Amino acid sequence: MRRSSVLTIGGLLWAFTACNDTDPGLKREHEINRWMLETLQSESVENAIISQHTLYAYHFVQGSATLNEIGRSDLAVLAGHYRRVPGDLNVRRGDAPDDLYAARIETVRSVLRQWGVEVDRVGIGEGLPGGDGYPSDRVLLGIQRDKEAKPLAGTSTSSSTTSGETAGAATSAPRSSTGTK
Repeated sequence: MRRSSVLTIGGLLWAFTACNDTDPGLKREHEINRWMLETLQSESVENAIISQHTLYAYHFVQGSATLNEIGRSDLAVLAGHYRRVPGDLNVRRGDAPDDLYAARIETVRSVLRQWGVEVDRVGIGEGLPGGDGYPSDRVLLGIQRDKEAKPLAGTSTSSSTTSGETAGAATSAPRSSTGTK
């Protein structure tokens, strides 16, 4: 970086901090803005944790059933939610052997109990992460359309069909958006 750029940036930073120190109104406004931003970010993160409702192997100390700092933090958010609303909590197995996975599930149950959650209202198991996802019937329809749209290996794409029913089903179905025909 050029020396003049460094001096300019340094001067601007000094001027900004000097203004904040001399104008209590600006300093107070800056503090309020920072607090609002941090609050919004915190709520967004908490909403994402609740929506996903899933703990992964990285939430535990490697090779153990002990929750690490991020695991305890995320579980605390979920505990606050589950104290008010019942639901499911996924604990992903990853490559954990059966005994370690069972110990992790028991750790989660124990910690939730300690934090005042009625554990019988929380289904704990190995499920997929939450979120909006995509409806399964739409996924199956897409898979079926892809099968109809793609010729099998070794077959000609210009072959005619003798059965009107089969031809109608194949031609009336919309093509997938992947560009294959």
